[in-house]
Amino acid sequence: MLAVLPFLLLVSTSSQEPVREHHINTLGMSSYAQKLGDVFYQEVKNLLNAEEFEKIIRNRGPEVSTIDGSQLISGFANEMQGMLAKKILAISNIVNETERANIKHVYKKDLKFDYYNANFLNKYKSVSIELSNGSSIIVDQLRDGYREMDFVQSEMFPGERVNFTTSTLQVPVSIYKKDPDVVNGIYMTESLNPVFEANKDQDKTLTWQYFASSTGFFRNYPGVDWGVDEGDIDDYDGRDRSWYLQASHSPKDVVILVDASGSMTGSREHVAQSAIQSIIDTLMDDDFFNILIFQTDVRYLEDCFNGTLVQANSDNKEYLKKLAKGFESHGIANFSAALTTAFQLLKTAKETKTGSNCSQAIMLLTDGATENYEKIFDQYNRNKEVRVFTYIIGRDVKNAAPVKWMACNNKGYYAQIATLADVKINIKQYIHVLSRPMVIEKDYTYKWTNVYMDVGSAGLRLMTTVSMPAFDKLESRAKEGILLGVAGVDVPISEMNKFTPAYMLGFNGYTFAITNNGYIIFHPELRPKYVTNKGVDKDKPNYNSVDLSEVEMYDFLAVQGIDPHTNRTTTFLTQKEELRRRMVDGETGTHSLSNVVYHVSDWTRAAVRQMQYYFILLDKTPFRLGVALDRHFGLTKFKLRDTYIDDSRTLEDALTESFEFYSNSGSRLVTKLQLDDANSSAIYCVIPEDYSEKSQLKAVRNHILNSAQSATKNIKCIEEAIRMVREDAIITYIFARNVWRPRDESESRNRFSSYRSFSSSFHKNIYPEDIVAEFAGTRSGLLRYAIRNSSFGVSFEQSPLHDESFKITASVYSLTDGDKANIVYWVPRVKTTTYITQDPIVSYAHKGVVAVAQLTFAEGGDRGVGPSGKCDMDPDSPALCPRRAVAGYVGLYVSIDKFWSLFIDSISKIATAQEEEKQNNLFTTIKACTESEHIDCYLLDHNGFVVMSENKSSISEFFGAIDGNAMKSLLDARIYETKTLMDMQGMCKAEGKKPGAKKSASPQFTNVILGATQLVAFALNFIFQLMFSFHSINLVALSPWHSFHELMAESVSAPVEIIEWNYDPCDNEKTVYVRNFSMPEKTGGVGGGSNQPAANTFTCVGADGSRCDRDFLFQEISQTNLLFVVVMNKVACECAHEQISLDFSRKVYNNTDEKCERLANAKHRKRPPECHSFHPDEDSKHCGDSWNIRTELWLLMLLLFVHHFTISNFN
Repeated sequence: MLAVLPFLLLVSTSSQEPVREHHINTLGMSSYAQKLGDVFYQEVKNLLNAEEFEKIIRNRGPEVSTIDGSQLISGFANEMQGMLAKKILAISNIVNETERANIKHVYKKDLKFDYYNANFLNKYKSVSIELSNGSSIIVDQLRDGYREMDFVQSEMFPGERVNFTTSTLQVPVSIYKKDPDVVNGIYMTESLNPVFEANKDQDKTLTWQYFASSTGFFRNYPGVDWGVDEGDIDDYDGRDRSWYLQASHSPKDVVILVDASGSMTGSREHVAQSAIQSIIDTLMDDDFFNILIFQTDVRYLEDCFNGTLVQANSDNKEYLKKLAKGFESHGIANFSAALTTAFQLLKTAKETKTGSNCSQAIMLLTDGATENYEKIFDQYNRNKEVRVFTYIIGRDVKNAAPVKWMACNNKGYYAQIATLADVKINIKQYIHVLSRPMVIEKDYTYKWTNVYMDVGSAGLRLMTTVSMPAFDKLESRAKEGILLGVAGVDVPISEMNKFTPAYMLGFNGYTFAITNNGYIIFHPELRPKYVTNKGVDKDKPNYNSVDLSEVEMYDFLAVQGIDPHTNRTTTFLTQKEELRRRMVDGETGTHSLSNVVYHVSDWTRAAVRQMQYYFILLDKTPFRLGVALDRHFGLTKFKLRDTYIDDSRTLEDALTESFEFYSNSGSRLVTKLQLDDANSSAIYCVIPEDYSEKSQLKAVRNHILNSAQSATKNIKCIEEAIRMVREDAIITYIFARNVWRPRDESESRNRFSSYRSFSSSFHKNIYPEDIVAEFAGTRSGLLRYAIRNSSFGVSFEQSPLHDESFKITASVYSLTDGDKANIVYWVPRVKTTTYITQDPIVSYAHKGVVAVAQLTFAEGGDRGVGPSGKCDMDPDSPALCPRRAVAGYVGLYVSIDKFWSLFIDSISKIATAQEEEKQNNLFTTIKACTESEHIDCYLLDHNGFVVMSENKSSISEFFGAIDGNAMKSLLDARIYETKTLMDMQGMCKAEGKKPGAKKSASPQFTNVILGATQLVAFALNFIFQLMFSFHSINLVALSPWHSFHELMAESVSAPVEIIEWNYDPCDNEKTVYVRNFSMPEKTGGVGGGSNQPAANTFTCVGADGSRCDRDFLFQEISQTNLLFVVVMNKVACECAHEQISLDFSRKVYNNTDEKCERLANAKHRKRPPECHSFHPDEDSKHCGDSWNIRTELWLLMLLLFVHHFTISNFN
């Protein structure tokens, strides 16, 4: 690979002649690079001794075979579908029992029933009890209204204490817990308890099971203390959750019409804006919508969405919710134009099939209408195919009749929203109207949610939920289409991942799943959390609608390819969308993509891979399962000869978690064994929940050494996984014994002296004490390592299948077209973020070590030569070269100080030797690295980071940040290429005002007032519950604050702290750098392939406008990823050294067209096949009523005061 790289001259645009005072001599540079290569290749090659690793495999007769990706994913899918089918069976049992209990139940208006309320459990008070002798004792007694329940801990419910004998109930604060409908429903569903238990007995992996009633209560199993602290508000309502909304009705197209005329000012405007938010919150991914604001004219809330419906994904919903807070009311309401525009929009969507292709609805928010506009409805909705839901805003109902007519004559629903407290309850009434056709048809459809985080568990736990509606099957109410509620069963994503173990996928392989909308269910690049400027972890608002196209990155600058379906030339962007389209459409197949870009080392490096994708539809779900295999590392596998049997002592030692090797003189080396325990998908053995020891490594060891004992403990292991671990344990054990084992001084020379013809003359050897740690990673996820010097803080926490060591080493293998001889250097860095200022301070520092690694392979059988003329990994090539499968990698950490002294010593001794040979031209260049202030010398890795320099402070830094002009010259010479990394899950500081910038009153006064407001709201809520037997008005919704106690606590003066910024989802991008190893072969270099590099020159401009020519040299170090760079540093003028940043920058969409394209870009999706928009037997007479509750005048005045004070002062 040793080659001379081309020269570069940057031409200045100035007419002024550049100054040149110092030059770099180039003669002899090639000879020096070769000698330096002996140091950094031959020396370390002997230390790594990957050949010994491969020899151990070769001696055991490896059998290399191809991996059938289609068969692999089919097996994964079958296992996963079997698990998901059990969840569907469980939820069917819950629904069947709910419907049976409903038929048998006799409704009692005065029913009284004491149940386990999850918010009223195990709270005690201390009371004093007098004894007969006159003394007293203090005892704990249950507080009034509370019940006692026993709880246990279970690993199935991390962070929770649960009760498996019964379920618990939760009633949101907006619902009167003694309402007869609620009490009867709770009593009726008590029969679900034995069903929950039976489901759990049949499927030990079941987690939460629950039922949300249409009346508002929520039954949860196993029983749990809801954990709401005293004074806090429990506003959880199962009917607001996605699993309920999806299962309760079919997809829909919705046009929200908002009256913004002059009469809608003040409190009405605030209520209308809140109603818009609430409507949008009820929309799901399969829905489409838009918002029209009408006054004298009609306008779309967002101009980019003119004339179309947009998908109700998280991005669109959050964007329009923000815009909906900003419209102003004035003018006259033009109902005719508004209704006409809405109907035409829905008609267009239906005809062009650009919406949901199912139900359609108009939702009108107004404070009244003078007529019902019957002619417009007759023209556009004669067949009542569009339902109309009307919400009259405010207390004045004198113009309510026409508004109610619009709803009742168009199969909709009418409600009055007098205050903010009415919004949620009244808005959600439309859901049960839309559910009627499905209930009447008795069509049970399983619905699966997008991924979400289980907020009740410890740590990060991603979930999906399968839900199913329960219907009222009483014949007497058949036409009313009454939805009893929705049942749900949670499925942890980790349960799905268990069926796709990493060791089956090879290095760099992974599995992922998407929905019919292309959204990620699981993927290694799904990042649902972000960290604020205060260092607080928070959920991203749109983490459950991340699209496949946003996590699979491609090198768009690569050459074009041929689309296999159209046989036409296509860009890789098109190929990426083709992969997504085929998966969304539910195809089963495979797709090949080259130049797939991955980020490494916290987004500071890029790796380019050739990937093979396989995909399949999961039955009875909207999920599409995908497998991605690296064509270099995931299409072949190997196993050792079955006839080779190691003795039992060797096998036992090889599987020992901590094994000690000794030299003849007693020197000790402790080696550690680690299995992929940290990776949740790495299941080698299934360990029962009640078994105390959860270590996969110990389970595997016990199974191999004592299978009878393992069977007795009911531990079931996967035989393929056991075989791989056994083989890798033996290979790494013998390797450590042969290579790492401590030697006496006479023995050490064999390993720790390198090429004697060179090393004895030119450099210091690397000895055992210079090595910080050694490691060997394998394809099974087994890692063996030895830490020789613990003072550097080196640790091994990640599996070899996901470790940075392999990713960096493998990236060079891919860049060099499968050249397995390369030794790869890099300097590991640690990222530190300090939260002591308003903007966090991010810094990187090295660990004091240089990392070196090399891949290892197993070879056996025959296969062919690839397009490059080398033995590549193409399984379809003709049989010419040995078939190869990656076995793992070997590596070590050496102290930076040792490598630095080796680097400096080598430079000095080479220069001295060359001086003795009278080659002074080389001497002036090489020796200048250490002695001249005009010259800087670097060893760069394949991503442009400094591995070695005579200036220690430069080590581990990005070269572009040190000398941007020189880095740009290397880029212009095509020695490096740029790769763009896009983070489309970014969170950026919100534009606009800083939080807390406006202070209209002192914090103490404000908090006291708010606390009083909160207290009044609680009192009003309590009074209403006493006065009326109906779903109470939740006046707490009038303000966004939680508890009176918290607010009063905040009134106490606190120390100054960093203000947490508001954040918005955004697209971030950055440019990183990758070596172009093929460049010398393509260009031939300068001077017809001469061994001497030319003097490359670039011109930079000083601050005073003067121009300076700076010389630099670059040459690669053979068989490594290193590039030797010599740069003229000091010149006659002060050169403005440009720095290149590796920081992310927010992608800004500058013009309207670009912005609209980003917003309105409708990605391909597969619509659900089920649709229940109407039923001929539907009874739509019940279409809502006006708010007819009468209260005392003083109570209404107090309510109005609280409402007005909250809106005017604190919104």
